[in-house]
Amino acid sequence: MTDGYKKAAKKLIKNKYVLILIAAGLTLMLLGGTGAKKKTVGGEPTVTESEFSVSELENRMSKSLSKIEGAGHVQVVLTVGASTEQILAQDTETKSLTDGDRTESNQTVKTVIIDSGTDEAPVVTRYVYPEFRGAVIIAEGADNAAVRLNLTQAVANLTHLGADRITVVKGKP
Repeated sequence: MTDGYKKAAKKLIKNKYVLILIAAGLTLMLLGGTGAKKKTVGGEPTVTESEFSVSELENRMSKSLSKIEGAGHVQVVLTVGASTEQILAQDTETKSLTDGDRTESNQTVKTVIIDSGTDEAPVVTRYVYPEFRGAVIIAEGADNAAVRLNLTQAVANLTHLGADRITVVKGKP
């Protein structure tokens, strides 16, 4: 090996962790997308982090609650307090300028953007989902107290609502 190759090889070995990190980042960018993907469980699409639909949740709950013994056909109506909110990653830079005994501070905040070459997307650090305010359950078998109790408990567990915010009424067959 020539002297130039030896120097280059030593630099590569010295910076191997940086190179591994860069390679891992490139691999993630090439393999992964920036948007959330829909997954299917048992042939049915499930809600991903970036997609939250109250009507889809109501349909899934109605279908599940209809399987409770004696409930019959069930329809669920949910009320929510607000829509889903995304909390974006931000990069904050603070500059301080001292002039004698006076100090000025200037702060700039920028949203972190991932650029995958073809797409640009903000980095979402977390999602804030809406709080449920109440639920109405319309069930054919709601005239049975045990069925009403089972439906109320199931919806309370799924939505974290208290029983006082869940109403179960008898529906038409």
